[in-house]
Amino acid sequence: MAKLSQSDIFGLFLGTTVFGAMHIAAWNFVFPTPVESLLWKFAAALCTTMGLIFGGYLAIVHYLVNSKLEKLFVVVFVLLIFLILLSYVICRLYLVVEIFRCLYFLPPSAYVATWATNVPHVA
Repeated sequence: MAKLSQSDIFGLFLGTTVFGAMHIAAWNFVFPTPVESLLWKFAAALCTTMGLIFGGYLAIVHYLVNSKLEKLFVVVFVLLIFLILLSYVICRLYLVVEIFRCLYFLPPSAYVATWATNVPHVA
C-alpha cells in the first residue's frame, strides 16, 4: 500500500472543503420541504468542515499511537475515525441525491422559457 504524502492529504482536505462550500452556496435555495432544506444546510456545513475535523483528529490519533497508550484507547479512536468518515460519506450522498430530487420538484416557471429564446435567430 502506498503511503500518502502531506500534499496528498492536504489536497484531500481541500477537496472536501471546496465540495462543501459549493453546496453552502445553495443555503437559501428553495427545497421541496423545510426538512430537506434543514438537512441540506446540515450536510453542506458538515462536508465543509469535515476535512478540518478529520485532519485534526488524525493528528491526535497519530500522537496517541506513538505515545504507547493502552490498546483500548487506540481502538476507540480508530472507531471514531470510522464514524467520522461514515458521516461524511452519508452527508455527501445526501447532497448528490437531493440535487436530483430538487430538479424533479422545479416550479412550473422553470419550464416557461429556455436559454434558446434569448438567442437571436432567423425565423
